[in-house]
Amino acid sequence: AESNPSPTMAKDSRVDTPRRKVFVRPQPFGDPAIRQRFYRRGGTLVANWYFEGVNNGDGARFADILGDAEIAASSTLDLDNDQPVTTVGLGGSTKRNAPIFSIWGPIQDMLLGCGDPNRPGHLYWSKPGEPDHWPPQNNVKVTSVSEELMAGFVYGSDTYVFSRLRLYQLYPALAGETGTVHYQPTDCNHGLVNRRAFVVGYQGIFFASDDGIYQTRGGAEVNLSDESIEQIFRGESRNGLPVVRSATIRLELHENELWFIYRGPGEGAKAHVLLYDLVFRYWRHYDFLDGPTVALSERSLLSAPNVMMLGTRGGLVQKLVGTTDNAVAVEAHLRTGALDQGAPRRDKVYGDIAIDVSRVGGSLTVQGLIIDEATELDPVIIAPSASKDRTVIDALKAVRARNLALDLKWTHATISVYFGTLQYLIDEGIERIRWDTEEIDHGVPGWSVPLYAHISLRAEADVTLAVHNYDQSGVVTTKTYTIPGSSGLKVRRFVPFEAVKGILFKYVFTSSGTFKVYREESIVVVRAWGAAEILVQPFGDAISVSSAEIAAVRGVGR
Repeated sequence: AESNPSPTMAKDSRVDTPRRKVFVRPQPFGDPAIRQRFYRRGGTLVANWYFEGVNNGDGARFADILGDAEIAASSTLDLDNDQPVTTVGLGGSTKRNAPIFSIWGPIQDMLLGCGDPNRPGHLYWSKPGEPDHWPPQNNVKVTSVSEELMAGFVYGSDTYVFSRLRLYQLYPALAGETGTVHYQPTDCNHGLVNRRAFVVGYQGIFFASDDGIYQTRGGAEVNLSDESIEQIFRGESRNGLPVVRSATIRLELHENELWFIYRGPGEGAKAHVLLYDLVFRYWRHYDFLDGPTVALSERSLLSAPNVMMLGTRGGLVQKLVGTTDNAVAVEAHLRTGALDQGAPRRDKVYGDIAIDVSRVGGSLTVQGLIIDEATELDPVIIAPSASKDRTVIDALKAVRARNLALDLKWTHATISVYFGTLQYLIDEGIERIRWDTEEIDHGVPGWSVPLYAHISLRAEADVTLAVHNYDQSGVVTTKTYTIPGSSGLKVRRFVPFEAVKGILFKYVFTSSGTFKVYREESIVVVRAWGAAEILVQPFGDAISVSSAEIAAVRGVGR
């Protein structure tokens, strides 16, 4: 590489050189690898500076012995071999060799750069084939100062640059000696949340914006932040994961997984690592004692797998191998998702767990998590065993919940889990704030009188039961009754009715809070006109989960 030239020799130092040898001793740079090149202008060569030669050492004397005709065909001096980059400071002053954050390439034999704090929206580039030379005219304004360019990269045969708000595609061209670059916005309408929050691989471009993790291939972006992690970008913690501190986000690709590293609020916060499986499209948590600050997937030789290198906050570089974390045994987890047994709206009562497991040399801890993994149940420890066996444990204590996740944990290498079963009972009640029956006759032809009811329910607040009595002319008489709430507990309430006869009857339950009526457990005692009392179930038997879901989708359920 060749720098810009030294200042022109002072006028009073110039010499008349016809038929004379001139010796020039340059100012040494201070590096024995550096050499000085010499150019001359004058005599018959007044249009430019022409190359004469190079000395044989840093600061060594050079002898000018050539005539004008001998150097007329030599290369001329470039005056724009600036170091990256030349920019404009306060007051319009020129600032040379100003550092920029991001340099990438090569593309079309050029390097590109952005991240100039003096001109945040400008893109810079080098001369084609001369990566050390960045002429001051090689720049273009792509965005406003408020949007600013963040970082760029090469993806396949194309090059792009992120701003804070979107992705731009760049089109370098070898026009003239310095080249030129054009730009165009892409369909990706999310930008980078910080300058290091992206990674490029053959699967695409992965980046963090202010509201999630995205994937693009130069077009419209796809949001990878599903319901399992999206809350941490909205200022809410989720399943032990704190809110994201945007400046700490780092991304890396390793094998078929995307590594998402970040720290929560506070300078001393622990780092968290989330891995996204690019094949099966799901997130999982990778726990460390403190967690890495950065990660680098190092490509191995031949058929060996790639090696993940982790940089810690304390300055250590660690390789992701073995069963210890900085000399502390790693706790292994086998964890399910939040399973709802195909009935997402219904509560279940979870019972025993049976596990086929070999745990020679160490114990196994089983823990349940309910309410979308937000609440942890007390763990149960299974003692070591000399051989594989089936163990039945009461780890769930008949807990009632809509879904359940199981977490199996151990800290040694001799655990093998083969099979497991879970006992549960589906709670047939469905949460609602209103429920009503069709018009029914209690199975009695003619007149009848409902006397009283035993209602099995679970209610947050008081429930109002309205009984509509229809005579043979269709005239309706309505009586209302208040059923006390149960604070969310399942109870059986006695409800006495006023003696109002009718041909058809309709029961309507309403409440300010959610409630469940257990229809198969609720009864009404009815006296047919002129006959004995009978027991009926006017609210119906339990319906299957599949039928309930089909009815809800079709919009015909009551």
